[in-house]
Amino acid sequence: MCIRDRYTNTLKLQVDKYLFSPFEIQHAIIRGNTNPNKELFAKNDIESPTDNMMQMEEKKVFMFPRIDPLVNFGFYFPYKSNPPLKLFISHNVKDQLKEAAQDYLDKTVSFKEKNKLKLPGFLNFYKYDFNAVDNELIDFIEQHLPLSRKRDYEQWLVSRSGG
Repeated sequence: MCIRDRYTNTLKLQVDKYLFSPFEIQHAIIRGNTNPNKELFAKNDIESPTDNMMQMEEKKVFMFPRIDPLVNFGFYFPYKSNPPLKLFISHNVKDQLKEAAQDYLDKTVSFKEKNKLKLPGFLNFYKYDFNAVDNELIDFIEQHLPLSRKRDYEQWLVSRSGG
């Protein structure tokens, strides 16, 4: 059930006796409390909304134990570097997320410069979901690039290794 919070004028989803904001659903539940802005909140001495949400021990049962990086391609924010808005159907959402990742990576990842991989800000913003290790992010990109871009990737790898 969805209700409007009369104090903040935001919609919240009611699950059992708990209310969740869209921010809490995205960052604290689906992404396992990996709010990418924790450093920003801390630097400005502001409490992170996910920190506040997860202080309630009972709500932690709703948190996903492991993040699948593909889930980020299903979120929508109207920023230039983010994936476009898409409708996903529950019976094959995993395949649709893979397709969304392929489409997005096809349009945004560039291998043009030797030894440099040009990535959109979106992938940097959610780098913690890719374990924040550059090689793991590169592995993810390789796995989810469309076949039409695999050759570009292989040429970039060769140029990177000096071959």
